Amino acid sequence: MDQDTAGSASAPKPESLPLAGAPEVRKSGIPRWAIALIVTVIVLVLGAGATGAYFIYRVFADSAGTLAELRPIVEADYPDYTIIDATRQGFILQHKTIPELRIDVRYFEAGAEGDWPLQPLETVNAEWQTNDTFFRHAIGRTPDPRNGKNYDIESFARTYIPLKPGPNAVVMGAWLDASDPMGFDLYTVLVARRNQGESIWPDHMTIISHDLETGDWAGEPCTPLSQGADAE
Repeated sequence: MDQDTAGSASAPKPESLPLAGAPEVRKSGIPRWAIALIVTVIVLVLGAGATGAYFIYRVFADSAGTLAELRPIVEADYPDYTIIDATRQGFILQHKTIPELRIDVRYFEAGAEGDWPLQPLETVNAEWQTNDTFFRHAIGRTPDPRNGKNYDIESFARTYIPLKPGPNAVVMGAWLDASDPMGFDLYTVLVARRNQGESIWPDHMTIISHDLETGDWAGEPCTPLSQGADAE
């Protein structure tokens, strides 16, 4: 009897088995498919960010290269002006003796269209065109090749300055629009009041006339472009 008791006490107990039909308990954590999805999203975002950063870099690099190429052309064509700012397509210039006269000179690759369809482009060389058809051709310099005219910048400025809509006004374009049968040259002038890089855009316009017989200049008050469009 004692031997049976001792033997049963020393025998190992069998492990308990799970009950039939009991659910299996899983360890808590993030599923593998969710981890794979998160990793994929991160990779795509990083790739897109790198691509976007490179694209932005190339835009600014190309812009800087274009401005470096254009700067000598501008300095040669506008000796009476000082470069005071740059845009993606050109420069903001200020007249050396008429500081109130500030102009925006933009360039376009040959064959490209300008900002404003009604404003003609003038060919500068085999690679570039400009939308400025007025200030490049001051009296005593190379005439406008399309009409053989020089332009009286000082008389224009004396007429324009009292008409401009603000102290920071920039002439974005001035060109000979028509010659009146009564003996007047009519110039369309686009004016902006902003000068912060590419945010600059024409918001006013005016018409300045030149009496070819007397030499007198006269201008209309600057009109917001929206009103001008509504009036038409």
